[in-house]
Amino acid sequence: TILDDLVDGGPYAVGEALSLGDCALAPVLFAAKVTGQRLGFDLLTSTPNVARYAATIADDEHVARVLVEMEDGLSRLLRAG
Repeated sequence: TILDDLVDGGPYAVGEALSLGDCALAPVLFAAKVTGQRLGFDLLTSTPNVARYAATIADDEHVARVLVEMEDGLSRLLRAG
């Protein structure tokens, strides 16, 4: 895929530091992960560079904090529904 080709490299989407690209991609990849889990499969399996990027970016302290907040928000939403 195009995204798999784009994230073939460093730990971040663009260069060696957190950027707006990472801020845009991290929530999208979170949504892809959650959607795949609900459907019973991993949407990132066929894109190894994206899977690697998603795992790596989740280790960034700022991204990790946002992903935890998204997970908590999703859990609350599912409990309320």
